[in-house]
Amino acid sequence: MIRAQNLSVAPPGAPPVVRDLSLCVESGQWLAINGPNGSGKSTLALALAGLVAPVQGWIEVNGQALQATPEGRRAAGIAAVLQEPASQLLQGTVADELAFTARNIGVAETDVRDRVRSWADRLGLTSEVDRDPRALSAGRQQLVLLGAALAMEPRLLVVDEGGAHWDPDARRLGIEAVRSEVARGLTVVWVTQEPAEIAAASRTLTLEGSSAPFESEATAAVASGRASAARPAESIRIEVSPWNGSTPRAIRTPSPLCFAPAPGHSVAIRGGNAVGKTVLLQAALGLEPHPQVTVHRSGDTGPPPIMAGQHPELEVFAETVAEEMTFASRARGVPKEEAMLQARAALSIVGCGPAFLARRVWELSAGERRLVQVLGATITPACLVLLDEPTCGLDRDRRDALADWIRRCAEVSPVLMATQDSFWVDRIGANSVFIGAYLP
Repeated sequence: MIRAQNLSVAPPGAPPVVRDLSLCVESGQWLAINGPNGSGKSTLALALAGLVAPVQGWIEVNGQALQATPEGRRAAGIAAVLQEPASQLLQGTVADELAFTARNIGVAETDVRDRVRSWADRLGLTSEVDRDPRALSAGRQQLVLLGAALAMEPRLLVVDEGGAHWDPDARRLGIEAVRSEVARGLTVVWVTQEPAEIAAASRTLTLEGSSAPFESEATAAVASGRASAARPAESIRIEVSPWNGSTPRAIRTPSPLCFAPAPGHSVAIRGGNAVGKTVLLQAALGLEPHPQVTVHRSGDTGPPPIMAGQHPELEVFAETVAEEMTFASRARGVPKEEAMLQARAALSIVGCGPAFLARRVWELSAGERRLVQVLGATITPACLVLLDEPTCGLDRDRRDALADWIRRCAEVSPVLMATQDSFWVDRIGANSVFIGAYLP
């Protein structure tokens, strides 16, 4: 059981974003936490996991004060899965990753091996136990991290958007696994925007905050001007040959694919985790050429393509939002004033006022960093804009607002995206290309 009283928590070096919050989650309960991006969900999760100390108030786990130290977390029996899977993987194989936490707390090796086999089987990872987890898709990585957390047999599990990259099958496996442990007495605190994960919980805590989009007349004029700009003369066609089964890093399509993103005609690559959506985008970008992918370009040579990948924590680098959002466009010759005007317009549509531009990137929530990354790509001159899971971790209002913005921007620069978010694809009006089995 975890209890918090009059809790105020702040990100490092920033003012509190959670203030005077009290909660109690009993053993065998699953609490889902949701709310707008930037409302403090991740900061609260870090405090409840014993990873940051509160500014005010106290936290108890099983009647004992929680200390934000490795010893305190171990004594409380806490396991945590955080938002950014790529930055949490430490071992060279999936098997060793599943075993790592249990080994680290001194579980006997025979028990560790049994737990690894059990969780690999329950989470559908048996065929991947010898692979490097860093080579897996983000959704598979999140299953590995969940398995590693559960393999230590914690009393309290804290998960921050730990299933944001899951396809429907992975989400079903993850929910079933957690639900079975909850039935055995596990206490769960789970930050999520996903309706299926919220529905699986015993109850929900919604943090307050406003992400309601707004659009001024000036913003509308900028966006309309962008949409009415001259369309590039270059055309792009992407061909994907069938997978022959020879390599795990592949696009697992049984039949040839051919599609042509064009202004006003966005394309969404759909399919389950590990079918090769990211591989396809990286090859189309030219970042990592792949033998299955051929990109044909004809007409005038325009600006090179640009991509916002699925791990913004590995891609953002500037000090402020303004610097981050305008870096690529300024590097491609856009005057500073024009780049800033486009940045303000894009942020306004997703509910972020002009003051947001002055914020430091490291202070942002993961959802806010994703917005900065995606919007920065869309305001950059490019012959093709590639977006990998652009709505991952975003609240519903911002997903909808981002769809409206990208639909406008796609009138100028073709957009190719990989996503699990079918409702969002429908709102944009993108054409879907499916790899492997159809995912509703």
